[in-house]
Amino acid sequence: MEEWNKMTFVLSFSWLLVWIGFGAFALYSHNILLPYIFLACALAIYTANAYLACTRCYYFGKGCYILGGLFSSRIFKARRQGPVDPDDAIVGAIWFILGVFPLPFLIYYQDWLLALIYLAVTAPWFYYRKRVICSRCKTEWCPNK
Repeated sequence: MEEWNKMTFVLSFSWLLVWIGFGAFALYSHNILLPYIFLACALAIYTANAYLACTRCYYFGKGCYILGGLFSSRIFKARRQGPVDPDDAIVGAIWFILGVFPLPFLIYYQDWLLALIYLAVTAPWFYYRKRVICSRCKTEWCPNK
């Protein structure tokens, strides 16, 4: 990981895992099936992000803040770098969908405490990604910016 120090990687990737793990736990506390759907969506979205964004990224084949470059290089071929409108719009939308996925269910079950804790874990990750990660990234056109 040439530009990413170990602490940045550990913080961002573990935060992502805590966010997904807590979302699954919050859903599991009310329904047995929902956490598995959430985890499957998280894996599908991570893989879609790896194809749509990471295959066109400067860090393709290199370490980055969520290992997207290394993961995508193992299962996909590199694509040309630069913006691609449909792909870029989809990437932003799928991360947003993953971020809000548990909230309607937690609101339905009226579990306000878990909903607030989930928001407290999830929303700062998006802010951290925008402010810290994107400012250090060498990919100027990235759809996550």
